[in-house]
Amino acid sequence: LCVTLLSTEPHWFIPQLSDLNSTFLSTLSDFLTTVVLDALSKEISQSDWLIKIINQCIHILCFPFGIEIEDELLMNIIDSYHSLEIVSKVTDTMVNHLPYIQLDDAIILIHRLCLTDSSFVEQFSICLENPIYVKFLR
Repeated sequence: LCVTLLSTEPHWFIPQLSDLNSTFLSTLSDFLTTVVLDALSKEISQSDWLIKIINQCIHILCFPFGIEIEDELLMNIIDSYHSLEIVSKVTDTMVNHLPYIQLDDAIILIHRLCLTDSSFVEQFSICLENPIYVKFLR
């Protein structure tokens, strides 16, 4: 539903991604936490549904990079993503919940954020301190 609404009314939804206090952004961020994903994986018997939820969240987080928006708004969104440690959450989600065939969008989001701001590179580097992540990325 969010992706459909985002596609039809982007000028309402996109600013929500820049507001750390918005329920919309908080929910997206929470869906990418280990606690929520582990709980969902126990409740959802079909792993396809969990993968679809994860991919929809990632698509929504990618959306501001695919349309024309003001630079100031984009910078506010990037600041929000940094504050919520989106790179760390997406990396953790890739390692623990996505099959290799479903990694493209997550990798694209991480790549885009790291190219946009070096602080995301730092978040990604911290993830690489975990040997499980290094093994996964090889």
